[in-house]
Amino acid sequence: INGLSLFRRAIAEGEEARNLARIAAQPAQARSLDQFNKALGQAKDVTSALKDPRVMGVLATALGIPEAARQVGLATRVFLSDLSKTDSLANRMPDSRWKSAAQTLDLFKGGLAALKDPATQA
Repeated sequence: INGLSLFRRAIAEGEEARNLARIAAQPAQARSLDQFNKALGQAKDVTSALKDPRVMGVLATALGIPEAARQVGLATRVFLSDLSKTDSLANRMPDSRWKSAAQTLDLFKGGLAALKDPATQA
């Protein structure tokens, strides 16, 4: 990678960070995140958390899979997939966004604690 490419990447990352900060400051986003955290606090386990539309709506948007909010059963099975198994649902999905989301969340290993983790929420 040459210097110009690194410079362009740094500018793009800085712009992305500013845009994310601007979006996070919007009142609707703050309400959604408050509802998300409230739902997580009330959840008995990771499966019940994923069935809650307040949780799935935020996750689907944040992970770039908006259709996951409408396909809760599929999303739950994918997000809870054991990625170490080649025949797991996340590994068989034709759309790579689903596998990427399952990897990001790592709910098979982390469970509800993974959703509550500040690093995941950030």
